[in-house]
Amino acid sequence: MLKVNDPSLKVLVVGGENDLVKAWQRKIAAMGLGEQQVKFVGMQKDVRPFFWLSDAFVFPSSYETFSLVTFEAAAAGLPIIVTPLHGVVELVRDGQNAIVVEHSIEGVVKGVRRLLDMSPDQRSAMARQAQCDVRKFSLEAFNAGWRKIYQGL
Repeated sequence: MLKVNDPSLKVLVVGGENDLVKAWQRKIAAMGLGEQQVKFVGMQKDVRPFFWLSDAFVFPSSYETFSLVTFEAAAAGLPIIVTPLHGVVELVRDGQNAIVVEHSIEGVVKGVRRLLDMSPDQRSAMARQAQCDVRKFSLEAFNAGWRKIYQGL
C-alpha cells in the first residue's frame, strides 16, 4: 500500500451520504486508522469553517459537472490538489496555483508528497495565487462581462 508516511498528516472528509460515509469508515478502520488520522463529518450546509481549519484541499474526483467546491477552496486561500476535472481545468495551473494529479491512488499520494515537500512559503504562495486567480470567476467579474457585452450592442 502506498503511504505518505507523515504521522502529523490528518484527513478531514466533508460530504457524503450516511451510508457511503459508514462504508468508508469501515474501510478506514480495517486499515488500522482511526479518527485521529481520518475524520468524517458528513454533509455540511456551510463548509467554510472546514476550509478555515485546513492546510490544503484535496479533491481527486473522477467526474464532476462543475466542481464548485474547488473554486470555494481556492477562494478560501487553500493550496489545492485536484484531478483535471471539467470546469477546474479553467482555473488550475499545475505548480502555480494548484497541484494537478492523475486520478489514481499513486497520483494523489504523489500530489500530497509534492505539497509536503514544499516550504511553508511556497505553499502560501500557491494558495495566494489560487485565491487571486479564482477572482476572475466572481459574481463581479461575471456581471462586468455581461455589462461589456450589452454596452457593445
